[in-house]
Amino acid sequence: MNDDLSPAERDELQTLRREVPPPPAMEAELLARLSREGLIARRVSRRYGVPLAAAAAAGIFALGFAAGGAFRRTPPAVPT
Repeated sequence: MNDDLSPAERDELQTLRREVPPPPAMEAELLARLSREGLIARRVSRRYGVPLAAAAAAGIFALGFAAGGAFRRTPPAVPT
C-alpha cells in the first residue's frame, strides 16, 4: 500500500497515525454548525424511520410481485 512512498513520507504518515484524536465535543459542534448552515439534513427519527423502511420494503416486494406476474402472463414464443 505504501510502496510508492519515500522514507520521509512514510515517517510523516506514521507521525500522523500517532497524533492525538480530536476532542469528542468537536464532532457534535461540527454537526450542529453544518446543520445550522443547511449543509446536512437531520436524520429521520426511529419513530418514522422504521415505518418508512417497512413501507419501502412492502412497495418493492409488490413491484417485484407485479413484474413477476407480467412475465407469467406473457404467452410462450411459438416456433415457426
